Amino acid sequence: MNIEGIHTYVENEQFKILQEKVWNIAREAIDKGYPVFAKNIDIENQTSIVYGYDSVGYYTHSWHSGDEHENASDVIPWENLGQSLCPCEYCRRNREALNKKVDTKGLISLHWATPIPIANHLAALKDALGFVIELNEQGVIHWCKDKYFVGRQAYIEWIRALELNQIDKFHFSLTLEPLAEARRHALNFLNEIKDIASGQFPSLIDEALEVYSNIAERYNLLLQKFPYEQPRELMIDTDRNECIKIMKELIHYEDHGYEIIKRMYKEIETII
Repeated sequence: MNIEGIHTYVENEQFKILQEKVWNIAREAIDKGYPVFAKNIDIENQTSIVYGYDSVGYYTHSWHSGDEHENASDVIPWENLGQSLCPCEYCRRNREALNKKVDTKGLISLHWATPIPIANHLAALKDALGFVIELNEQGVIHWCKDKYFVGRQAYIEWIRALELNQIDKFHFSLTLEPLAEARRHALNFLNEIKDIASGQFPSLIDEALEVYSNIAERYNLLLQKFPYEQPRELMIDTDRNECIKIMKELIHYEDHGYEIIKRMYKEIETII
């Protein structure tokens, strides 16, 4: 896919003009069946999929969406693009508590993807797996002057912070949501690989599906225990110890999954 879009900070009258311009572009792209995504449409500094629209505005989906977030699926008026006004009850109550006002300035960021010629499926898969391997070997990412751990080291740091009781319930649940969603998508990805691999390395794919099913299951356990909207307070020791136990199980499965990815990458190298 070829990505096009608008990403700019504007104020006052230009803010309103660009909101309307982007609204027209988004509707045209959706009508053509193109993927559309936007930043600051519901959650501040987060990107959401725009999957539809009506006469009022946009319908979105993100890590924050779902049955557990009441009214998260409500329409977002097109005049609210760039203002991070999530319609769910939790976010609405927080805005009311903070007395947050609707602004006439902000970041207008909306993109759409247009089709390009189909790539060789195995070559694209090799590139995707290679990207994962490179990140894991690198171990860290530096972004905006901050340091982020990747793969096994990230779990080690997470467990260390839990053992030292340095993570409150809110930030723990906030981190769990996108990671749990990513592992659900990993299962979808592996099932798609089954289709495009045309019967090649089936045992590796089945092994990976089993491993990532176990990973997804453990993330679901954590989500059930710490759903979003947790208070900003520390965990009790029994909950903390249970989370550490599950995290250690996750390291085991993630290590296994990473080994399968490397084996799959080498297998593709012998084919293309």
